[in-house]
Amino acid sequence: MRNECDGDENQCRGIAKRMNTPTGTEKEERPDRSAVGDRITGLDLARALAIFGMFMAHIGPRVPAGLIPPDTEWLNAVYRVVHGRSAILFGVLAGIGVAILASRSLSSRDTDLKLVWRSIVLFVIGIWLQTLDMPVAIILHYYAILFLLGILANRWGDRLLLIVSLGALIFGPVALLGMHTLAPDLTRTLPDWYRIDQQFFFILIAGYYPVLTWTSPFLFGMWLGRRDMSTVESSRGLMVGGAFVTTAAYGISVLATSWAGEPTSQGDWRNLVTIEPHNQMPLWLVSATGIAIFVIGVSLYLTRHLPQLTKPLVLVGQMAFTVYVAQIIFLTLAPELVIATDSYGAAWASIGRMAGGTILVVVAYRALLPRGPLEWLVRAPWSIPGSSPLEKPP
Repeated sequence: MRNECDGDENQCRGIAKRMNTPTGTEKEERPDRSAVGDRITGLDLARALAIFGMFMAHIGPRVPAGLIPPDTEWLNAVYRVVHGRSAILFGVLAGIGVAILASRSLSSRDTDLKLVWRSIVLFVIGIWLQTLDMPVAIILHYYAILFLLGILANRWGDRLLLIVSLGALIFGPVALLGMHTLAPDLTRTLPDWYRIDQQFFFILIAGYYPVLTWTSPFLFGMWLGRRDMSTVESSRGLMVGGAFVTTAAYGISVLATSWAGEPTSQGDWRNLVTIEPHNQMPLWLVSATGIAIFVIGVSLYLTRHLPQLTKPLVLVGQMAFTVYVAQIIFLTLAPELVIATDSYGAAWASIGRMAGGTILVVVAYRALLPRGPLEWLVRAPWSIPGSSPLEKPP
């Protein structure tokens, strides 16, 4: 999704303060983002890394630890780093994008309309992709609901953003554990696409990326997006902070599980101190968010110091929506060409082919057109001169 100004560029650069003033009890001043210019390419690089991380999660095998040959165990460890964490990286980036969109829009109404439209596009395409015959849990319609939450959160001050993010981090996992205890038959069976009530229950609570807990990294991303990320100091701070948070979360988990023992069921309250991909527990959310912060910091640093070397990946990140959907369609049409179910060596080779092919196609495409087809779709109502809702009389 694009973070560029949707109106006249000079006019957008002239807006020193966001016009969406927080309406809560706090009146916190937000940073001047006008100096950032067009896109923050470091965020695009982070999106590309998240895309390739999702490739790995979708393509690679799930080999039980006891069946991994000793000589390939390190390949498994490296490969599984991305599981769940690339999706959290996208969640943090989504929050950052919403905050930047709000800071560069002409009014809060303009921001709201853009987020509603993007939510509609993401929800429809996400539900459609989930109906396809492929072994991937689609994330787009979850982001659609988070974008709607962003409309409300844009009116909050920084402190309230962090308070709600912390609340979702603590109480969301507790609520999920309570549901597994009280309703152990609750499963992750995908609802029928036409049952809107089932879809929203699945998205909010029972799904693979429940909004109940994913609100935390998303709102933290919004808070982060209100910070100035254009300096070397900010990228270094993100790297150090992300590494510290991740290390602390893993250390706490190791100590707590050695004392309390490993959980024996999905409703076991000892899950609260475990770090397993997609278990929706606090320490996993914290560690995955820490990794996301670290990756964003590294990406900002690399694009500043190695702009030409990172440019192909930046272009992929600028077409993240299109690349994600194309990947799902490709997995549906030709899974035998890419999915490796029993070998990490084959999985690495498949990832190399898909990543290399994606970069070549995107670079060739961007040499001809300024943005991807789905990136154009999410901007469509604002892309045609005179078509912006703000230019029409009420």
